[in-house]
Amino acid sequence: MLVDIFGDYPQVRVLDFLIENRDYDYSLSEIARGSNVARPTLYEMVDSLMEVGIIEETRKSGNARMFRLRKESPVVQFLTKFDLELSKKMVAKELEH
Repeated sequence: MLVDIFGDYPQVRVLDFLIENRDYDYSLSEIARGSNVARPTLYEMVDSLMEVGIIEETRKSGNARMFRLRKESPVVQFLTKFDLELSKKMVAKELEH
């Protein structure tokens, strides 16, 4: 949903993927694949996403570091609620047609 409003940018695609799949943790390769963002681009974003509290490292699986949305973050809670409200509006709009 966020891509529809804010445009098709790597950061928006990553946030969109993580919000839609917020109950799970993922390796950076899985996030890159799921959000259709090049891994080098994602690697450049990881530190800033962690610094502002949007994602957190959850564990290691072999050599892979696993990440998920930091659900207790006020920013993440706002973005999640915003995404839900957007979804409701878009569904309501579709039902009108």
